[in-house]
Amino acid sequence: MEVLVCLASQPGQPLSKEVILKTVWPDTFVTEDVLTRSISELRRTFQDDPRESRIIQTISKRGYRLIAAVERERPRELTSTLNGGAQDQTSPGNPRRNRRVGIVLGLLAAALVIAVLIARPKVSHWFSGSADFPQVRSIAISPLKNLSRDPGEQYLADGITDELITNLSQIRSLTVISRTSSATYVDTRKPLSQIARELSVDAVVQGTVIRSHGRIRVTAELIQTVPERHLWAGSFESALQDVVTQQRGLARNIAVAVAAQLTPQESQRLARATPVNPEAYRDYLLGEYYLWNRLSPEGRKQAMQYLERAVAEDPSYAPSHASLAQAYFRLAPMLNNSKPNALFERSRAAAFRAVELDDSLPDAHRIMGVIHFVSWNLAAAGKEFERSLELQPGDARNLHFHAVFLDVEGRHEEAISEARRAVALDPLNISVQSALGKIYTSAGRYDEAIAELNRVLAMDPGNTEIRALVGRAYELKGNYPRAIEELQKSRSDALQSSESVAYLGYIFAREGKLAQAAACLEDLRRMSGNSSSDVSPVDFAIVYAGMGDTGKSVAWLQRGYRQHSQSVLDIALMPELASLRNDSRFQDLVRRINLPSG
Repeated sequence: MEVLVCLASQPGQPLSKEVILKTVWPDTFVTEDVLTRSISELRRTFQDDPRESRIIQTISKRGYRLIAAVERERPRELTSTLNGGAQDQTSPGNPRRNRRVGIVLGLLAAALVIAVLIARPKVSHWFSGSADFPQVRSIAISPLKNLSRDPGEQYLADGITDELITNLSQIRSLTVISRTSSATYVDTRKPLSQIARELSVDAVVQGTVIRSHGRIRVTAELIQTVPERHLWAGSFESALQDVVTQQRGLARNIAVAVAAQLTPQESQRLARATPVNPEAYRDYLLGEYYLWNRLSPEGRKQAMQYLERAVAEDPSYAPSHASLAQAYFRLAPMLNNSKPNALFERSRAAAFRAVELDDSLPDAHRIMGVIHFVSWNLAAAGKEFERSLELQPGDARNLHFHAVFLDVEGRHEEAISEARRAVALDPLNISVQSALGKIYTSAGRYDEAIAELNRVLAMDPGNTEIRALVGRAYELKGNYPRAIEELQKSRSDALQSSESVAYLGYIFAREGKLAQAAACLEDLRRMSGNSSSDVSPVDFAIVYAGMGDTGKSVAWLQRGYRQHSQSVLDIALMPELASLRNDSRFQDLVRRINLPSG
């Protein structure tokens, strides 16, 4: 409507694109594409053919002109109409303000009269809230573009993108696609409609970030994809110390633009002012960038160094502590009860401090839940995962970890529900999708597991771990020939999965092919000597259980318990180990880990 008001201010006169852009978006950097979409939207609304225009005429390579007749209403009459006959509240003691209000209302009146005269049924339908355009319930945030000439500023654009996704995903009435999936469209040439279709969203947010002379300028525009139309554009410019507060305001404006229903708590959170220490926030963003974009040990060490510096510069900023906990956790070796693990303990301490500083921080509760989970404190892990979901229900990571927890607890249907929601929010994330396949397998829904895991394999055909999961689903379904076929495919790879070898050994043993089962045990022993292989004692226990050797199977499980192997968390409900459930030693293991009984 603002574009129509601008054109109505000078009916019959050509207005350049530059003039319209500066008038409608005076404090916002937007491209000509935004104006083009706005004009197209108006033409659709008025059913105005641009080739034989009756309303808005395109001036080639220059701009647009309103050619429809304009009828102006007096401001006081319009005010009375809009207020339902209420008395005009404009103060008579401020003539400048009266004049300004009169001009604005007069132009708006002209635009509204044009709309009513030309397309009365269409416009009344539009303003009644029952427009032909579908409601926006789901959005994706495209990675904001770094317009700085320095590629080293990319961390800033990525950090602000993440903050925008985080803020919006805390709104229960809005579905926001995870950054992991959205980021796959960086520099893509795919049309917005295709991106929206692949991510199953109604609208996409695009924008830019630029730092200049110590200030940061962020622009964003919200585009509905079917039909494609510009919904909203906004921007802010601030010093780094105010950027967190401004980001929340931007998120709130987007939520308002899509008519998302905000709870009082959500509104309060998005309106909260949070000034930050500029140096600490810069190091925090750099740490986040290296943590999630540089996955090598060197990259994670650099992330740790930036985050340690951020915490030292501002010890009161909880997100820095939560991210530092993530960095320590990723660098820490796997837990082993016989070895000290200083990095893991530092991760625990950093997560605890983050929760202590800000109990409303979802990231802090999520990493705290992960730490409890791998420590086998399942009750505490469950509470932390539930808290992170309560604070941020639209985050795929929260749903994913909670689903994994529910699966270990034997609450498979609840786990499936959470995992499905995680996949909807992060449809291109292989870890999230494969987790749903694993949970289907745990629930005995093998056909669904195979279908889901094959979808993942279509995205990553060389993934041997996923191939092993497909083979296991066939094994549990009782289709041994197909299981062997799938497991052999993954086993032939140089980076073969130890699980593939274990399940093959189990099948061979169940078929009475003991020599082949023994060969699988030998392969597992050989792989155990390779530091790049992640062989669990549970792998050996599975093969021995297939052979009917309960003593050796339990002995390997006990070794897994002593080594704190995370695979031990699955033993209570594994069908391959069902023959051990009446063994008192097995029952003692399950009790010590506080697992559900099979």
